[in-house]
Amino acid sequence: MKKRNQINDCVLILIRFFRDFTYTFSFLALCFAIFTLILTLNSKCFRHNVLLELFYLLLFCIIFKVSTLIWGFTIYFIFWHSLPSLNDQIHFIYGECNKKTIIRYCKNAVIYWAISLIGIAGVYYIFKNENIFYAIFFSFIAAVTFPHSIVITKMFKQKKRNLYR
Repeated sequence: MKKRNQINDCVLILIRFFRDFTYTFSFLALCFAIFTLILTLNSKCFRHNVLLELFYLLLFCIIFKVSTLIWGFTIYFIFWHSLPSLNDQIHFIYGECNKKTIIRYCKNAVIYWAISLIGIAGVYYIFKNENIFYAIFFSFIAAVTFPHSIVITKMFKQKKRNLYR
């Protein structure tokens, strides 16, 4: 019983600490500053890009401050995830990224995009009035993301192997 009370006391202390936003923000800012300093000192690549990365961080802060969470994530996902990923995929498949290869890629991918959009629309149509819609919707997205992650991982492993040949 004494051990349980000690655990409860520790949990309450942590809750009080993190409940106060000022302490949480200060703690996270300190961790960020230390991590940035370590990376700047130890990584030439990071040192070269530190200003650009800090600009992106500032831009993310502004986007997430002025928009809803879903819109902020959507903007991030499109501009900082999807477009660079498409560029990597086009370079990997066709060796270069230009108007011709982009059109070729889109023609080959449109059937998969259509199937995904039809699936999402179907899930929405069937479950839009249900309490579990969001759980089903995000499970559907996870189901689409899992095979995508496997393919992208294999792509980068192959790219790395080709680089070191």
